[in-house]
Amino acid sequence: REDRTTYTTPLFTVDEFLEKIGESPRCYLSGKLLNIEDHKSWSIDHKIPRSKGGDNTLDNADICDSTVNSAKTDMLIHDFLNVCKSVLEHNGYTVVKK
Repeated sequence: REDRTTYTTPLFTVDEFLEKIGESPRCYLSGKLLNIEDHKSWSIDHKIPRSKGGDNTLDNADICDSTVNSAKTDMLIHDFLNVCKSVLEHNGYTVVKK
């Protein structure tokens, strides 16, 4: 397993990332509007985690609500969504994809 304490420099600039997320950034997983000035409320997520072969490119990076990203850990997106679906269904919700 990869050592998570090892920092690898992203293959993109801050300006490139800011251009990607736009002026009103939303969490790519939850859709929540994020305040870019509140640095603790969001993080950059590797859509394909580095532990699963993902890289540090702009295509693999997106902005994510910190709580959502903490819950996702190193799961692939479809695995995370399946976990969320299971939790909701267990608690009486019906999940229907739009």
